Amino acid sequence: MTTATSGLARWGRRSNLAMVIRQIGYEQRTFWRTPASAIFTFALPVVFLVLFAGINKNTRLHSLGGIPGVQYLVPSLLAYGVMSACFVNLSITIVFRRDTGILKRTRGTPLPSWAFFAGVLGSALVVSTVMVAIALVVGRVFYDVRFPSHWLPFIVALVVGALSFAMLGLGVSGLVPNAEAAPAVINVPFLILVIISGTFFPFPPHSLISKVADFFPVSHFIKAVFAPFNDVGFHQSPWALHSLLIVAIWGVVGVVLAVRRFRWEPGRN
Repeated sequence: MTTATSGLARWGRRSNLAMVIRQIGYEQRTFWRTPASAIFTFALPVVFLVLFAGINKNTRLHSLGGIPGVQYLVPSLLAYGVMSACFVNLSITIVFRRDTGILKRTRGTPLPSWAFFAGVLGSALVVSTVMVAIALVVGRVFYDVRFPSHWLPFIVALVVGALSFAMLGLGVSGLVPNAEAAPAVINVPFLILVIISGTFFPFPPHSLISKVADFFPVSHFIKAVFAPFNDVGFHQSPWALHSLLIVAIWGVVGVVLAVRRFRWEPGRN
């Protein structure tokens, strides 16, 4: 009896894993069938990299130990790309699906809610992984930017950040009234935070703008991603643990918002 029960449990786990993989595949097909969204997600960080790398070609950041400006720019824009894929793209997509009735129909299928969310998060991680690989290759080939000196803290930072911003995306989607408002409601605050958080160039750490940005997760995610690239700057350790903790806390905030405010159906007008 025990052997049979154990066998059923293993089969159940395999079945659940297969279901999640199928859902990730569905999310990926949906993502790539919207070329404008896919191109925007991947192209914009690269465009920013080319633009700002050209502007800061010979710049050295003395506040970070005199490193070349592009050595900071690549990880910061890499972080921006992950946030854009996991927060902006995901939240706008969820709001659109909710308003067009797709979420309602999904909930009416045998697919468990947890499997749907696992598929959404898994797809966001896949998109982030591809985007990170592109940014690293572009930075290395065209701007001679070093790869991370420490890969484990780099990968941990990316996973924590991707999951946290994806949870924030799910949570914030419940606060957006409708699909028409989604681009403005989500993009405008995000872009403001991106600018003041030192994505394109670092602000002095004791400046007012840095202190304001430090209340939010964007600047901390950039610091956590940059730390494994930096051998001599103010991040002597490749582990930006304080910043990772703050990013994770914001991820928990996203979970709470998602539990309390996530909606499967359009709101009533």
